[in-house]
Amino acid sequence: QQEIKNLPEWSIFFLREKFLKFKKKFNASKKIFIDRSDSLYNRCKLINNQEVINFLENKGFKSYQVSKLDFFEQIYLFNNAEVIISPHGAALTNIIFSEPNLKLFELIPDNHGSVKCERISKFLNFEYTRIVLDKIMPYENGDIKIEIEELKKVLKSININ
Repeated sequence: QQEIKNLPEWSIFFLREKFLKFKKKFNASKKIFIDRSDSLYNRCKLINNQEVINFLENKGFKSYQVSKLDFFEQIYLFNNAEVIISPHGAALTNIIFSEPNLKLFELIPDNHGSVKCERISKFLNFEYTRIVLDKIMPYENGDIKIEIEELKKVLKSININ
């Protein structure tokens, strides 16, 4: 986690300058949920993933497994997004391609020290919210669960009912 704490701001802007022009447009939602169910690692996965997807899709969100998109589609997905709700994971590094005022909600286990999204959010002027959840054992970094009532509060905070 030390390397992220010292992440130089210029590196974010360098990557934006280098790659944003190559984004590949596709029919992507502006309200996205990152589905980590296909991750090879049993960390930071939602144990109620399908319930969350169903709830959010009824609120106008679309879920994406970032691994199913090529790099240039990933750039577009994150650049086009206005709201992102996601468990912590490597795919969230793509927020470096998002636009200022993005509303980012990172779901993260209570024992996870990552500050990657918070730091990038400060550089790029995002509205960042860290939602700390109890980890579900036996995994070191824990799978997690977010109650639908908590998601309702998240959506209410950005005027989505």
